[in-house]
Amino acid sequence: AEIYRHPADRWVAGVVGEANFLAAVGTGPGTAASTALGALALVEPVAAGSAFEVLVRPEDLDLEPGGDAVIELIEFYGHDTVYVVRIDDATTVRVRAGAAPRFVRHDQVTVRYVGPAVVAYGTSEAGGARSVSVDPLPAPSGATSVHAVEAGMDPGGEAITDR
Repeated sequence: AEIYRHPADRWVAGVVGEANFLAAVGTGPGTAASTALGALALVEPVAAGSAFEVLVRPEDLDLEPGGDAVIELIEFYGHDTVYVVRIDDATTVRVRAGAAPRFVRHDQVTVRYVGPAVVAYGTSEAGGARSVSVDPLPAPSGATSVHAVEAGMDPGGEAITDR
């Protein structure tokens, strides 16, 4: 559970499970991060005013009806549902919820963080959080890119218009 909740770097975070990485800025004494989801408590302090990313797991997000976020895509798996939600022009997150879908595409929702303190990546060591530089590895020839599907493209590079 420790490696899942507090992975050593951004790459490990993505390997051990689904991960949302949100742009953040350290606030107050550096124990919280200002994000598109609002203020989130940090596992380790950072320099106030510093920019970094935080790890937010899809199951640590909850959806409520109404709000400014919009459901872009729904993936129903029988045992749970994953929603792709656009919070603002720069931020899209995956939200994992139990059982059957409660929302449909284009519903307006509020995304609420309900998980533990978050891990920061891409900060300086002086600020207290781990410093990470991650260069994505090229995919093997013929491999399917999960990121392409998340970005609204099928594995062949065609736009996904409706599901």
